[in-house]
Amino acid sequence: MNLAPQTILWVGEVYPCKRISSTQYFYADFDLTNITGHFDLVIVAANFVSLPKDKAENIIARLRDWTGGNLWVIHRTEDNLWQLNDFLALGLQQLLSWDECLVGYQLYGFSLSSYKVVPEWLNNDFWAHPERFKSSN
Repeated sequence: MNLAPQTILWVGEVYPCKRISSTQYFYADFDLTNITGHFDLVIVAANFVSLPKDKAENIIARLRDWTGGNLWVIHRTEDNLWQLNDFLALGLQQLLSWDECLVGYQLYGFSLSSYKVVPEWLNNDFWAHPERFKSSN
């Protein structure tokens, strides 16, 4: 099984990183009007101080909902407008906090496949069976 993403959309500041040879990279600023399609991974690396908070929330929500279901947000902790609860409200989980080696960064993530575990009772064994309603005849 290949765990490397085939397509990555990088939004915001571009950081130097080792490229995976089999992966296609796409870059965008905060104007997402031309972003369409599915991406295996979306990375938002941004200093949100430069954006109004409601616009940044809309960008994160749009990327989370429309681009494939795997989203990472690299957040600078120097941005005091954003707290843990703001990311939790968007459905993200805190994955890492680099307090030791990269002071001032946190990684938040969203994966559609692990966002909500389906409860045991939510299967068709417990659904209503309309064909059984006529049994009184």
